[in-house]
Amino acid sequence: MGRRPARCYGQIKHKPYPKSRFCRGVPDPKIRIYDVGMKKKGVDEFPFCVHLVSWEKENVSSEALEAARIAFATNTRPNLLGRIRSI
Repeated sequence: MGRRPARCYGQIKHKPYPKSRFCRGVPDPKIRIYDVGMKKKGVDEFPFCVHLVSWEKENVSSEALEAARIAFATNTRPNLLGRIRSI
């Protein structure tokens, strides 16, 4: 089954109010912390730090975060990039 289009999730209109009998638990996020590259180097030795920040109040799917992480990792030079952390 395919995902819904982004227009279904783009804007936050109101707080969801599902019935408690339907909500038995919250699923874990699909994206985790990824450590890629030179893991033995200290954090202060890297030339830059990357933060993914949204300027608007909107929902971002885990697939979009994963695509942004992979696009950044493949488009930067491997010798400059030591560690990518995405949460």
